[in-house]
Amino acid sequence: MPESRVANGNILPSTCVNLTSTADGKVDQCTSATNTNPAPFGISQKATRFAPFPGLDDGYCAIAGENLLIYTFPDKEVYANIGVGGCTPRSFLKPGTNGTLVISTGAASPGEWVIAIARGTGNAGDLVPVDMVAPFLYAST
Repeated sequence: MPESRVANGNILPSTCVNLTSTADGKVDQCTSATNTNPAPFGISQKATRFAPFPGLDDGYCAIAGENLLIYTFPDKEVYANIGVGGCTPRSFLKPGTNGTLVISTGAASPGEWVIAIARGTGNAGDLVPVDMVAPFLYAST
């Protein structure tokens, strides 16, 4: 079941977010999956904050100070915005640029943060259903 959080900055729909270190309980859009960055927390809601009418919709699901829904483990069939390289079913997904999710290759120890497993196939820019997992560092060695 999704939980309500407050945006610490502008957040796009269906993107990966992490808890900010500067304000209790607020979330920021993830920027990468390296072990030096904060662990991913969840995926933002699919809907934008305004109705999809020209001049009204700015494309964000929340801007700084606004509430939004965040999907976390053990949520199932959450829609995620897929980044460069696409995905296939059962791919481990990590945060990529601008919060999109990309396939984790399991970088050398200590690894890359994984937040979801793909349920379908998708190309960059597609919304693909994913199953949330408890964030973990995935390493190939």
